[in-house]
Amino acid sequence: MPSKPQFSAEQLERIGRIYRSNTDAAIAMGINVSSVTRTFRKQGVLSPNERRQREKSLAFEEKHRR
Repeated sequence: MPSKPQFSAEQLERIGRIYRSNTDAAIAMGINVSSVTRTFRKQGVLSPNERRQREKSLAFEEKHRR
């Protein structure tokens, strides 16, 4: 069984910024989509999907702030 590639927190932060979805990140990282979120969480970094959701939430709050 081949070993899983290891990624540093800095590498994961960059991947999280570059790719829009966990699927795209998984392809680039050479791992299964189901492993992406777990890999990001282990390093304490937002996955692409989590990053996008946070940006949407912050934009919504900013738009509706009175």
